[in-house]
Amino acid sequence: RHLLVCSSVLLLLACHPDTDSHSNAAAQPNAPPLPPPCQDYLDYLQRCQTYLSADNATEQQLFTRYREQALQMWQQEADQAKLAQSCRDTHQQLHAILKPQGCE
Repeated sequence: RHLLVCSSVLLLLACHPDTDSHSNAAAQPNAPPLPPPCQDYLDYLQRCQTYLSADNATEQQLFTRYREQALQMWQQEADQAKLAQSCRDTHQQLHAILKPQGCE
């Protein structure tokens, strides 16, 4: 069940390669801060990772890899308004995937 969730998260990244969220200062010190919708998305992803895969190292690695890849792609997006909208859209889609699994 949880592997299906992780697979869905990775597929979501493939569908929305120009979106991400989290503190991009960790990935690229000179990168501008992420728009608030992207940080909200990363925070949600972190909560779900903790809730859904706390006891599974493989799933933890998948969530971490997804987050890192998303951050790298987001840091390359120059249009902050487009990035913010993309993060909002992706967050809504991820919520639809993870909510049935108990992740609010």
